[in-house]
Amino acid sequence: MSCHFVSPHAAVRKPQQGGDVRAQSLHRFTRVCQARMDETLESTSANDHMATLQPLLEAEPPSSAASSQAPPTEKSVKTSGEEDKTSSKWSLFLAQWGLEITALALSLIAFGLMIYLLYHSAGEPISKWNKTYVSLNTAVSILAGTSRACLAFAISMCLSQRKWNWLSGAAQPLVDFDRFDAASRGAWGSLRLLQSCIRRPHWTSIGALTAIALLAFEPFTQAVLAIEGKEVTLDHVEYAKAAHSSNDTLQTFGNVPQIGRSTRLDGASWDGAATGVSAVPFPGPHNTTMDFIARRFSFNIQEDMGMKAAIWNGFSPFTAPQNLRPAFACATGNCTWPVFPSIAVCSKCRDISKYVTKSTGPVKFPSKIYNSGAHGQEYMLEPGESLPGVSNPSPHADLRDGRNFTFIKHEIPQLNLSISNYNGRPHCQDLFQQCPDTYLSARVTTNPGQTLTFRNRSTLIMAIQYLASNETWLDNRTTWENTREVLQETVASSWMDRGPDSYTNDDNDVKAFMKFTNHSLDMGTQFAKLSDLQIKIPDGDYKRQASKLRQQYFNITQPTIIALYNILSDGFGILRNSNDMKDLFRPYIALSTTKLIYPALGMGQPNAGLMSGLGQSKDVPSTINNVALSLTKWIRDRELEMIPMKGNATRMVVMTRVRWNYLWFPGASLISGIAFAVLCMWETQKLKNPALKDSILAALACAPDEDLRFRLKQAAANGKLQEVGREVEVCWEADDEFAVLKEKKDDQPSV
Repeated sequence: MSCHFVSPHAAVRKPQQGGDVRAQSLHRFTRVCQARMDETLESTSANDHMATLQPLLEAEPPSSAASSQAPPTEKSVKTSGEEDKTSSKWSLFLAQWGLEITALALSLIAFGLMIYLLYHSAGEPISKWNKTYVSLNTAVSILAGTSRACLAFAISMCLSQRKWNWLSGAAQPLVDFDRFDAASRGAWGSLRLLQSCIRRPHWTSIGALTAIALLAFEPFTQAVLAIEGKEVTLDHVEYAKAAHSSNDTLQTFGNVPQIGRSTRLDGASWDGAATGVSAVPFPGPHNTTMDFIARRFSFNIQEDMGMKAAIWNGFSPFTAPQNLRPAFACATGNCTWPVFPSIAVCSKCRDISKYVTKSTGPVKFPSKIYNSGAHGQEYMLEPGESLPGVSNPSPHADLRDGRNFTFIKHEIPQLNLSISNYNGRPHCQDLFQQCPDTYLSARVTTNPGQTLTFRNRSTLIMAIQYLASNETWLDNRTTWENTREVLQETVASSWMDRGPDSYTNDDNDVKAFMKFTNHSLDMGTQFAKLSDLQIKIPDGDYKRQASKLRQQYFNITQPTIIALYNILSDGFGILRNSNDMKDLFRPYIALSTTKLIYPALGMGQPNAGLMSGLGQSKDVPSTINNVALSLTKWIRDRELEMIPMKGNATRMVVMTRVRWNYLWFPGASLISGIAFAVLCMWETQKLKNPALKDSILAALACAPDEDLRFRLKQAAANGKLQEVGREVEVCWEADDEFAVLKEKKDDQPSV
């Protein structure tokens, strides 16, 4: 064969026009013929030179027997060869890419373990990690760091390999080789590589972008974890442990959280003493007089000291609303109860300024004053003389006889309620001297018909109508004639409606009396025996929350109501003396309503403790609200041990919250990085290129020829290395036994 006389080395040493192309052709041809030469060379003699000069003889045709046995042998050898070849390919592939494949697998496994850990930790108490050597944050950080580091290694190796694959086709600027090498070292080099990808769009940009994105891989995974406080309900066992760990025992707290509620209030009782029978007269229709038979009296009641203490505590100016919350039993200090109904007292306040009239006039003092004994001095009225028209007409203003003064009166004629003072500034320097100043004028009533804005209140306990002096006058900043009074009406009542057939009996005279009193809860000092007061939740409210409320009617006994009025009567200066038989015959209207002022210095008015509380209050509506809260606290606290409302003990637990939306970025980076690495491995196998990656020795082995190296040295010395790199185009081509970087000439055809 003619191929025996071809020498590829000789052809390379003597290049002619287009010599490089011929050399490559001869080189390829020699490789093709080499397989045919092997068999011939085996049959030659030791003298190789002489053997090549001898003519080739034709081989004898094989015998028929040999021909018949050849195919099975050839098929068996071929199958074994294919298996060895396949095994060799996989072995070579794993040898070249084993580390990268392992890194990708580790990255994927670490990321999967992190997701598994986050999934099982979501919504769990962070205290579960207290017994471990590492915290949840640390574990997530380790797994995220492992996943990122392994992925970054694989991407770096694949970017290094891409510089060889990039130059295996058409010639590209030499600077691309430098950019790929820089990209394998970090994000800044990847930014440089994107310039080449813009010039020549390629999936290589996926690897460069992923390498840049890995900078934010761990910050995003750290942002996935968050903590939040959550109330967790304790079961009976956990609650018992909490109770035992506190200073008190379960005997104090009970086995569940408890809070007081009341469905039937029975806070007083009859004393059981035998009483007489009396007829209580009251006006009837058509100017007639009617009466009902009373068999009980107000002094027959045994009061509850807790009720009295609650009322006085509410009127105290030192009582704060936060101190009037119902008592409860809770070992953990954090318990919840469902919505439930209970008897309570509430208050309301309304402005009645529109009913006020204002008047003024001169004052002519009586000429004589005498000592009245216990109450000090009083005026002695002569014919034609009258008391001064002020709220406190006592003669203790240090005024000289015959001196003229003027006054201004603010009055509500419908209530016979007024407040008036002498014009000018206050006369009282303090409350330790006798003076005529009035700070508060009040009218206390238990009859809803004697109010202006609460006439239809069927469960009224007490209404306090008051007119208060303005703070600017009290602080001596303005004169009386230049101030405006505070005029309000407050009421303490139960929250819900009154049952129509409750708090009554079958006696028609009693029913007529109740109608006469506008269905007031206060009958005075003499009583007929009545049924319990029944409070009803309005039908509309009850239907909306029937499943939670479960009870629509609540009872309050008659002795409880009588005891309440006795305490209020005593507190406001003995409105009615329940221990004085003379009061038993006072008319009802005198027992249900009275007027008081504060301070009543020199007037001989009984010391009214509750009135002092109102007078010293800087916010009367808030004081009345405190009274309602204090009574409600007493009502519910007394039932805490008998019929408590059971609730749930909760504990604030720091929970782990996983913000899954922060995982999309690391997940996308992982997927894109794996995709880039797989594409790079596939391309390398397709091009049948060796996996040189980042080997500097391989780069030296593939160094360009002397001419190009000399030009690069000069460019480096002049600081123009990047410019030359952009101008020179090279490709990676086979040369002898190993490929080299070759410059593409303008007159050289592209491969």
